[in-house]
Amino acid sequence: MYLGNHDMGDGPTDGCLQITLPGRGRPLMWADEFEQKSAIQHLQNKMLGYRLENFQSVRSSVFDVPQFVGATRRLARNLGACLVGAPELQDRLITVLKAQDEGVRMARSEEPEAIVLEALLLLCHQRRKIAYVAEIALATNKILFARRQITLIDGPDAVRARKLGGKLKSLGFHTVRLDAAGRGIAFDPHIVKRIHELARLNGTATALQGLPGCPYCQEFSNPKE
Repeated sequence: MYLGNHDMGDGPTDGCLQITLPGRGRPLMWADEFEQKSAIQHLQNKMLGYRLENFQSVRSSVFDVPQFVGATRRLARNLGACLVGAPELQDRLITVLKAQDEGVRMARSEEPEAIVLEALLLLCHQRRKIAYVAEIALATNKILFARRQITLIDGPDAVRARKLGGKLKSLGFHTVRLDAAGRGIAFDPHIVKRIHELARLNGTATALQGLPGCPYCQEFSNPKE
């Protein structure tokens, strides 16, 4: 996608490799393309030959960068698969995309869902068996207050429960009635593992730091290739 002198602004930059080229002093013209027609055709033929020769290798590639998150991981996987028999170039690709991945992590860690995940993760690390909606909301607001952000979930108990319930549902967690005291989440092993996995994918600070002795933190901080 050639943008000329414009940038992508708020476009889908997470899944794109951005390359800035030095200016030529004048815009490209039709005559420039005509002048370089032979070189362009030669390059296109080489790229087609590479595609035909390596199609199956690219298709069956298992190259992955599990330490990256979301769109950056997909971008690295797609580009790295095309570098057949070139591990040094694949390593350079990881280096090039590292800064972009860190930017994506930082942006995602500020999203409301990521804050809720961090609260859930903190409650998991307290070895809680259950957590009521009000407790999760309180933990979420404490994180936001510590970061000097506005509270995400405020208002009366009913309003707070409804707001948090929507965030939890969007993450795939459904509250249940725990007892007479109200609704919440039961931290069974499957739920705890899922919380750790999503927290890592969303780049939450607690997940990235990990808790010594927590098997789930160890599992997701050292993903298998």
